[in-house]
Amino acid sequence: SQKLEKAKNLLILLDILFRQLQQPLTGRERAELDFMLLTTLQVLSGVVHTQIESIDHTLQSEDPDKFESEYDKLVRPLQDRLVLMKSHEKVMPHLSHPKDEIAVQVLVFLRVLLYLGNEEAQHKLGHLTRHRDTKFFIRIRKLLENVVTSLGKPVSRKLQLKRQISPIPAPPSTDNEIVKEEHIHVALEERLESSQDQEQLLEGSVENSAAARRRLLVAETSITSAMFKSMSYGSIDDLDQIDDLPVVEETDFGGLVKRTVRAYSISGAGQLETTTDDAIKTAGVVLDVVSWLCDGQNREMQEILRKQEFDFSNVNIVAEIAVLLQTLSEHLNSKNMGITQKAIQALIEMCAGNYTNQEMAFKGQIVDSINIILRHLFVDAESELVELLEVRASAIELLEVMLEETHEKSRDLAQGISDDLNVNALLIAMLELEDLSQRSSYEHLKVKTSRGVFRAYHVLKRIADYLDVTVDEYAKPKERFEGYEKGLDMWTHVTNWSRSIEVNYFTKEGKEILTRVYFPYDPARELTEDEKDVVKNNIVRESPEDKVKDLLEWMDSIKKNIRHKFYIRSKPWLIWSVFLSGPRHLTLLFLTLLLNLFVIVLFEIPDDEKVRENDTNLSNAEVTVILNPMIPIWYANYFLYILGSIHLILGLWMLVEYFMREYPNILVSFPTFEKILWDLKKWVYRHEHLKNLSVQASETLGGVTINPPETNKCFELYLLSFAPLYRILFVICSILALGTHGYFYCGCILYVFLKSSVLHQVLTAVRRSALQLIVVGLLGLAVLLIYAVLSFAFLHNFYDPAENLFCNTMYQCFVSVIREGLLDNLGSTLPLRFVGQEEASFTIYWTRTIFDITFFIIITTLGLNIVVAILVDRFSELRSERDEIKKDKLNYCFICGIDNDTFERKAKGFRHHVQNDHSKWNYIYFVLHLDSLYTNDHNALEKYVFDNIQERKIGFFPLRKAKVLNGTS
Repeated sequence: SQKLEKAKNLLILLDILFRQLQQPLTGRERAELDFMLLTTLQVLSGVVHTQIESIDHTLQSEDPDKFESEYDKLVRPLQDRLVLMKSHEKVMPHLSHPKDEIAVQVLVFLRVLLYLGNEEAQHKLGHLTRHRDTKFFIRIRKLLENVVTSLGKPVSRKLQLKRQISPIPAPPSTDNEIVKEEHIHVALEERLESSQDQEQLLEGSVENSAAARRRLLVAETSITSAMFKSMSYGSIDDLDQIDDLPVVEETDFGGLVKRTVRAYSISGAGQLETTTDDAIKTAGVVLDVVSWLCDGQNREMQEILRKQEFDFSNVNIVAEIAVLLQTLSEHLNSKNMGITQKAIQALIEMCAGNYTNQEMAFKGQIVDSINIILRHLFVDAESELVELLEVRASAIELLEVMLEETHEKSRDLAQGISDDLNVNALLIAMLELEDLSQRSSYEHLKVKTSRGVFRAYHVLKRIADYLDVTVDEYAKPKERFEGYEKGLDMWTHVTNWSRSIEVNYFTKEGKEILTRVYFPYDPARELTEDEKDVVKNNIVRESPEDKVKDLLEWMDSIKKNIRHKFYIRSKPWLIWSVFLSGPRHLTLLFLTLLLNLFVIVLFEIPDDEKVRENDTNLSNAEVTVILNPMIPIWYANYFLYILGSIHLILGLWMLVEYFMREYPNILVSFPTFEKILWDLKKWVYRHEHLKNLSVQASETLGGVTINPPETNKCFELYLLSFAPLYRILFVICSILALGTHGYFYCGCILYVFLKSSVLHQVLTAVRRSALQLIVVGLLGLAVLLIYAVLSFAFLHNFYDPAENLFCNTMYQCFVSVIREGLLDNLGSTLPLRFVGQEEASFTIYWTRTIFDITFFIIITTLGLNIVVAILVDRFSELRSERDEIKKDKLNYCFICGIDNDTFERKAKGFRHHVQNDHSKWNYIYFVLHLDSLYTNDHNALEKYVFDNIQERKIGFFPLRKAKVLNGTS
């Protein structure tokens, strides 16, 4: 809020200064106002610049998500508020000021306002430059030409104040007395602010123009002085050297009116002679503004910078910067490497996805400029070499942008680039960048140079594609690197770690182009085999469209997991949780088996318990519990406790690691309970009076609402599902085993099969059948209850406690029927004679026959077989699904949906196609690659895919298309 308040006051001051500068002024007055204007612009720029400097800029390459988050929190809100305050409209008129230093300071403010391609600022400035003639482009061209001129013809470093005196007599004016009395004359050419004093001044201006102007002049002069003094910046004592000068006629710098002032006509208003260093610094600001204007591939600004159709005086900024790059490359040294890199970056932003600008830049001979930069060898120090290699990396990125197939004529442009490109220089640059990447200790430099190596390789790959040859045939690395092992190793490295996908690209004209996109593969983002199996076995495969739609969902989940993995690795206090995961898992598995083996082999019944059991004089009516088994080997107890302690530590570590890894995927919800509540809510809302009561109850409880049950997607799982629950149970069993001499290690034995596909299928079958099994189980208990009631009423005397058959109470009868009926057959278990019956009875026999046979048919035959049938159906269903997945994998491309036979007949084979051209894993890795880049650093094809994914569109997938089939099915 303090920064915004300061900015608001500064913008008011700028407005006042602009109006004052329109008036007839003496040389001293103009110099004072210029000094105040310059200082005000500097302070205004500093308001945003301090926020920008508070961001760690190395995060842009190391952690794009965190960098964007910091920008959104610290800088973007301030930029957006300044745009809402129309700060750009306040400063743009000063761009026409005759002093370059003031015009440059205006551009400095625009640079911080546009920082990181602020979309709102881009839009407003685009609208402003498109609909108002602010001389914006003419001034930019002039400042860029200063660099070309200063490099082509060196100028003196001594700053000189140039004065051209031309006294002209002043014509009589009724306002001269106002100028003489107040020294400054401000015209009322703009609307006044909506305050009472200003309204009074406006009313007064109708009746008495001179008096109104005088009062407004005093008010604005006092405001200007007060605000400027409050800044406490600098001194203007050196302005005392400027004497009062004769009256001259001077044209307003905005080109609006002529005015008469009592001063000499100072050409350039005290403009300092431009030096090479000054021109380079100035051009750096200009290039930054151009880059930020087009950042994020702002098509509107790309077009305006090439051609201003609304203005009769067209300025081609693309061509100007291409000429500037050529001049800089020919005079490349340590002093202008920074500006050279900025010129390259500006061309990248203007040409990304814009074929017309690419063609214009090519005509500006940027390929020759890039060749010169790639061949440049004159460096005096290690720091200069690093800076030179960074410039080369940017030049290679520009080549990659120029070669993107985003237009039907891109192939023609690529042909021209291949004719001019020095392949040998590009390969040498790759070697130097690879060497710097390996020996640099700075992570951001490693990332940038490594990307430069892969970009160079992808440039060669793309040119080879355009020429319909292999990259080895085009670049000839074996010949060029013959006898140089390091070069061949580098070539092998980039070949093995490069991937490609095919993209269906829609041009701005609405035409479709099937193109190939190359990208570096990062092994740190590799999916595990378990993760791949989960994706393959659970993705929707009903149609090609359904496949890629579901793949987008899985991509989001995978991105979330990969980000979480990198987060864990970035935190020293978290990385220990995943340290040596594989060896720990194997050790824990081995210890679990070993401890259970110890229990099986070593545990015996204690001797005193054996004596008691064999002594007939002692009562054996009570069940004895052996809490302390006998272990015949004396040291086995110590061994068991040592191994058990290690087992517990590893078990706890396993549990922590599991929840740390799966944290983004675990849903703390109870779907069954939530579904019941949701169904109840829908039933309540169907009845108006119950609905009103429900709303009132919700308000009473503080706005408590019942939402639809949360469903798990992709890798997500519920907290109460088997995998997390069993791991918790595993640790509990390990703890209890230490206190019970190892009994509970048997509860840990399932850990051996935890990753088994068989166990997974069994659990899946049970989970899918859970509701049916519960219903059948409850139905079975209901039938058993009927038979228990019949037994209690009519057959209780057939239950003999001496034979462990109890029916003295209904509860005993129910338990006996369940046990005997399910484990055996109730009819064969119960005797045909009741207790005490001496002779057989046919009446009892035929009634028991009906009872026993119906029980056998309903419970033993139907009931148990229904349970088995349900499980068999589920296993059959799972098998059928696996067969369908296998059939789909073997017969159809996952991405394009074209059948196996077509590729076998017309291409290099189906296997080659799905592994190289249309690998679904490469599409996933490409999305992960995009996720590793800052959003505005994407090239045209990357941005196109990224935008499609954000909007959940599948148009970029080559459905029923493949380049090996000439872009058709």
